[in-house]
Formats: sequence, structure tokens, C-alpha cells
Amino acid sequence: MDKSKKKSENEPKNKIILFSAIGIIIIFFASFLQVVSFSTTNFGSFSELAFGFTLKTETIVSTIIFSLIMGFVGGFLPAIRASRLKIVNALRGL
Repeated sequence: MDKSKKKSENEPKNKIILFSAIGIIIIFFASFLQVVSFSTTNFGSFSELAFGFTLKTETIVSTIIFSLIMGFVGGFLPAIRASRLKIVNALRGL
């Protein structure tokens, strides 16, 4: 099997793994936002609105699902498109 073909077959898997790792890293850093409180002041009424961030299970699951979908779209769909192109036409496009 040709090396370039083998590399293009592994690319969708690599992108899905990469985007999953990015999703987990985002969740890791978002977990630190639970200890911080944000506030804003309404200067018209001089009232203050404070709010915090709580990391729920739904947020974690939706973040991982979103990162998996982005990995699929960013890796698998372009690989399908590239596999349908003729090599000569693809090289001319560079």
C-alpha cells in the first residue's frame, strides 16, 4: 500500500482523536471557572448582578459530543472528498 494513501486513511481518525482531546482540555480549563464569580453593574440603577459558572454533567457530555462531531466534519468529510478527486487534478489545485 502506498504511504500517502495509508496516511490519508488515518487522517479522519487522527482528527477525531485530536478534537476529542481538545474537548477534554476545554472541560478541564472550564472546571476552574467554578471558583470564580463574575459581576456587572447597572449604572442606571446602581444595582449589581453577580453570576457564577457550574459545570454539570450535561455540559461535559455536550462538549465531548460537539468535539467528536467537529472532528468528524473536520477529518472524515474532507477525506471522502479528497478520495474522489483524481490525483492529477488535486495536484493542479495546489
